Amino acid sequence: MTSLRLFAVVVMLCLCDVRHVHSHHNGAGPQACPIEAPPYACHGARPQTSPPPYSIVVEGDTYSPGVTVNVTLLAENSTTAFIGFLLGAHRENGSISEYIGSFGRTPLSQPRCGTGGNTGATHTNKQNKVNLTLEWTPPVSDEGDIVFSAAFVQGYATFWDNVTSDIVLKSSNYSANVTTPSPHTDPTTPQSGSKIKKDSACGDTKSCYDDCKNDDCTFLVTWYKTDQSLVITIKSDVTSGDNYWAAVGFGTQAKMNVASVTECVVNGEDVQAFTSVNRDYNNIRVSPNNQTGLSDMSGSLVDGVLSCTVHRQLVVAAGPDVFNLTGTNYHLLFARGAASGWTKMEHSATDDFVTTESYDLTQIVDIGAKANSLTLVKLHGSVMTLAWILTASVGVLVARFYKVSWPAKTTCGLKVWFAVHRASMVFTFLATVAGIIFIFVHVGGYKQLTGPEYQQAHPILGIVVTVLTVLNPIMSLFRCAPDHDARPFFNWAHWLVGSCAYILGVATVAIGTRMSAMAIPEYVTYIVVGFGAWHVLAHLLLEFTTWCERNDPMVGVYKDLQSFLSSFEAEKYRFTRHIVLATHVVIALCVTIAVLDAVIT
Repeated sequence: MTSLRLFAVVVMLCLCDVRHVHSHHNGAGPQACPIEAPPYACHGARPQTSPPPYSIVVEGDTYSPGVTVNVTLLAENSTTAFIGFLLGAHRENGSISEYIGSFGRTPLSQPRCGTGGNTGATHTNKQNKVNLTLEWTPPVSDEGDIVFSAAFVQGYATFWDNVTSDIVLKSSNYSANVTTPSPHTDPTTPQSGSKIKKDSACGDTKSCYDDCKNDDCTFLVTWYKTDQSLVITIKSDVTSGDNYWAAVGFGTQAKMNVASVTECVVNGEDVQAFTSVNRDYNNIRVSPNNQTGLSDMSGSLVDGVLSCTVHRQLVVAAGPDVFNLTGTNYHLLFARGAASGWTKMEHSATDDFVTTESYDLTQIVDIGAKANSLTLVKLHGSVMTLAWILTASVGVLVARFYKVSWPAKTTCGLKVWFAVHRASMVFTFLATVAGIIFIFVHVGGYKQLTGPEYQQAHPILGIVVTVLTVLNPIMSLFRCAPDHDARPFFNWAHWLVGSCAYILGVATVAIGTRMSAMAIPEYVTYIVVGFGAWHVLAHLLLEFTTWCERNDPMVGVYKDLQSFLSSFEAEKYRFTRHIVLATHVVIALCVTIAVLDAVIT
């Protein structure tokens, strides 16, 4: 009977699994949380009395309500890796069994303990761990200064308990900002303003790169240095859905090119980190291992905020696509956008940011982000719209159908149609050349785009249109006299080159309205397509008018067609042309204004 009682006591102590350390392969059980029995009961030995080869590193020395804190569990080296742990935060002067705050889930950790099952955190498997970063969210109530404590299990009979962090002080934000929520308030309802707040530790114990204004941010990137890594946390507002990505890059140029990128992608309830590289203005993931240099990733998508923490090795022996982050200053890049599964979709230029200065990533810095300048992109879109929607369309119509509309009038010694045509096409030439220069300067040369094939065709079509636009006036320099035998060949060549340039020009503008960098509403594309349809209709109306004019019965009364075209009887045809031209100019102006408004705003 005595033996049975002793056996029962041992079993009960094991079930209690006290003081942080029962190293189940899938984490400590809930019984481990109260911490009321000696931890050696189930491990066959007492805790180690030697200095623990582990430490708890907390980013920052203060905490604020609602601002997550990264807590990193570190082993001295790979030979002292731990397989299990139980971690919690408690008041500095309170009981270590009364965990406060909450933890999220990562691939290597899971929340445990408390009425909500998340006031502590434990392991998910028994693989060796050298460092592991978890996210802890402070409670709403003021708990004063706190300390993190943990037990580390190296082996079944080898463990250290009550390993503590430095004291983490309560931020002054509690006394100023914390209020007790109303019992009728839905805690998941987004409040007004940004959901991401500026971290109080920025510029003090960790580096930050953000677009915060008055403490409100749409993105926040923080990092701090450990012995071999940067612990990077990326937070970004997610505009919609649960398939999104955000990335930070370390670039050699002050542009979205030549950079080593750490990206986080949320796909439903899962978050993964990947390593990629920006080269030739394209982003591609590193192969064969697209997580090279990364470890201990954790992340979540909560209340419209993507949050991701990952360890990025400082020195990586993986070739030129994964930069070493020591010994060289880098420009900081940030971008975000929608994803399809684990694949990033092309982002809007309004969602990318680049620092003008380069920085030592191992030093503490606090950098305010400015959106990547779109001035040259907007200028490119504006002048191309003016050229191909307005002036080129007028110049093409006038040259084709209006040579007889003002038979007795001249301007600057030139026939009216020719003066209008030449002025229109000179502006088109200058605007097109300027537009191609603007965009080439912005991207630093030719850029092969990613995305749908029709978008990839945009730069190619733009170059073709520019070549044709330059070629036509050069051809005009070699124009022969009107009565020369070769003049018909010139006329056909001039018409063919000009018509191809115009058709491709309008098509390129339409494609340009769908480029993600411009963030133009979709309806604008339909406006441009509608304008193209109107231009075809205008040509048909004018062709029909010309046919009717040439087959008018009164032509036979006059000596020849030219005499009839100058007569009063032909006035009805001239009037029809003027109505069509005036209608076209109004439509072209309205379309141009609509597109310019979308491009500029």
